[in-house]
Amino acid sequence: HVVYNGALELANMVPDNSPYSRLTEDYTYNYDQAQLRCFYYGDEYGLGGSSWSVDTMLIGEPVNGDYFKCCIITDTVSDDIDSIVGTYTLTTTDNKAKGTMIAGTMEGFKYFESWYYVLVDNQIVHTLGGPLTEGSLTIEKKDGGYLLTLDCKCDKGYKIQGTTWCQYTEFYDRQ
Repeated sequence: HVVYNGALELANMVPDNSPYSRLTEDYTYNYDQAQLRCFYYGDEYGLGGSSWSVDTMLIGEPVNGDYFKCCIITDTVSDDIDSIVGTYTLTTTDNKAKGTMIAGTMEGFKYFESWYYVLVDNQIVHTLGGPLTEGSLTIEKKDGGYLLTLDCKCDKGYKIQGTTWCQYTEFYDRQ
């Protein structure tokens, strides 16, 4: 027989109600040593452009700190990582098109599309971060790596802005 007196909330879960962002103010960052993970999905939406998840995180194992997931649709169908270079404007899932990044959302406790996460020991901290819902992402080749410039807002209207230079790149074919 067990008796428990205390709160019934689970610390690692968040309620399923919009807005989904946990930000309470604008967030700015600048990372000059990060890692880029690119997941290639081919012409997943039949738009004549490749679907990619372009993820950036601080270097280390386990991954700790900021983690940005940006779901983009390029202008051409190609699994060449350089095809991600360009500028992508955030749009909703209903308005997917070439040259766009798909805005983040949630269903239940599942995260979908473009998000700013905070990780501790490879695990998402569910009380931090937020979906990327407005703005743009620019990806450039620079100094043997990629420079990603994020100029976005979350669904609460707080800015999420900064740059990440990624020297280390991983590629995963998920077709």
